[in-house]
Amino acid sequence: MNKNDLVEHLPDLRRYARSLLYAPSDAEDLVQETLLSALASMPLWLRRSKRRPWLFSIMHNNFVNLVQQGKTREKHFPSLVSLYGDPVEQPFAESCAGLHRGLQYLSVDDRSLLLLVAQAGFSYEQVAHILDLPLGTVMSRLHRARQKLRKLLEQADDHRYREQQ
Repeated sequence: MNKNDLVEHLPDLRRYARSLLYAPSDAEDLVQETLLSALASMPLWLRRSKRRPWLFSIMHNNFVNLVQQGKTREKHFPSLVSLYGDPVEQPFAESCAGLHRGLQYLSVDDRSLLLLVAQAGFSYEQVAHILDLPLGTVMSRLHRARQKLRKLLEQADDHRYREQQ
């Protein structure tokens, strides 16, 4: 194992951690903890041909531990400019903000599952391996998580519409 094996995965790990926690310092702590855990498990690392899913599995487990121990800070939302640069269109910026807020209202399990598929780009099979779940369970939970998020976004749209009236 060399330094480049870890470095190539840092942007994806940081993006996933930031989506899970939003607080930049919490996200960076999660990334560091993930890297420390991976380095401590060097013999396992050397036997893995697919290191990216393994790193995400470590990160997910560390995140769940943080949540269970109550060590995550109060949730807050990053500015859209810091996430996407200057938004070109206001509707796009509003929909992104709504999506981020909606994700925060999902359970930890639902949010992790959605982010692993939609943001990190893992296949359902890879997510099943990362989360140590049967494939069918991943598919049904993902379906329910998408339904919950869709409902949250529709409720937010209805609320905004009523406020404008």
